[in-house]
Amino acid sequence: MQLLIDQHRLAKALQIVGRVAPRRPVAPIVSAVVVEAEPGRVTLRATDLQSTAEIVLPAQVHAAGTVAVAARTLASIVSTLPGGDVVLSSSGTGESLRLTSGPSAFRLQTLDAGDFPRLAPPGRADLHVEAGHLIDLIGRTTFCAVDSEELSPFAGVLVAAGAGGLEMAATDSYQLAHYRLPADRVEGAPEGAALQAVLPTSALNTFAKALQAFGGDRAAVSWGPRAVHIASGDVAWAIRRLDIQYPDLSRFTGPLSGVRVEVDRDRLLEAVRQVSSIADDASRRSLCLTVDGDRLHLFTAEQELGEAQTVIPLSAYHPRRRVWLDAKRLTSALRAQPVEQVALYLSEPLAPVALAPADESVAFRTILMPLRQSVSESEAV
Repeated sequence: MQLLIDQHRLAKALQIVGRVAPRRPVAPIVSAVVVEAEPGRVTLRATDLQSTAEIVLPAQVHAAGTVAVAARTLASIVSTLPGGDVVLSSSGTGESLRLTSGPSAFRLQTLDAGDFPRLAPPGRADLHVEAGHLIDLIGRTTFCAVDSEELSPFAGVLVAAGAGGLEMAATDSYQLAHYRLPADRVEGAPEGAALQAVLPTSALNTFAKALQAFGGDRAAVSWGPRAVHIASGDVAWAIRRLDIQYPDLSRFTGPLSGVRVEVDRDRLLEAVRQVSSIADDASRRSLCLTVDGDRLHLFTAEQELGEAQTVIPLSAYHPRRRVWLDAKRLTSALRAQPVEQVALYLSEPLAPVALAPADESVAFRTILMPLRQSVSESEAV
């Protein structure tokens, strides 16, 4: 194998693919990146046995071939090189890979690329979606997802083809995000549960970075028995399904109810930041929201530090409602909102609180579980 490739594009691709390869692999080949050179292009592959990543880059290939080397080592070396062309060439026996760039040269031991596990690609796509929509779906749902079942019985992200679009949902048992954007289902694709799966959070986030850097305008999604395959432009990912039964989300994805309070997202974010600044990290989680007439009152108290409060004027009159929320989770939910004007839905003190776009133009919502709190709110304001 011998090829010439741009350092910047190679470094960027290795940085993303290297995130898939685990630091503590079950077998040496799992920590490797496979470099496969063909006329006019080079393909990089890596896996953590939950997902398989593939990025294709243009290259001047003088001799085709395939090698496997330690992913993080190769990524680290290429990232230190100056811009320009990098030469990759394997030895005659294939036992080493030589990398040269200007006056610098490196030689890396190789692994048997034939041991690299690969999932069979799907025969067809089930759904097509705009790449930008897919990136947005992932970014605005994974913020409240977890990867480990030890942290939550609902680890991962639910990815499903719903009515008229692609939807994602994630929860850590204390908050839930649900988002739906338009997508085109392929004629003849299966229905219902066949087009839904729970996928690892980290794999989806890494894929989103690859899609943003190397993907095309559209993405093709296929649900297989063992994995979900997503391909776009020069990026192809196979993400293994998690053996997790997600909860019934119908009670959270139906019509929203309660006292509806419209507020500017950035103004509320600033108010949460101000009020939370009085508390240390351990107690910052407790924040009281009180809607009373035409104002939204935010309050927190810490026995040894004091209390803080502020008021946001509202454009309409509302009946009194009060709820305690985790300030950090509320901040994350507000930052994930895709619009500037948002609506809070408040009912009973211990009932879930919903947060959604005020104009309902985007099918996105976050559900926050309230806290039990015995601290009395100051009436100084």
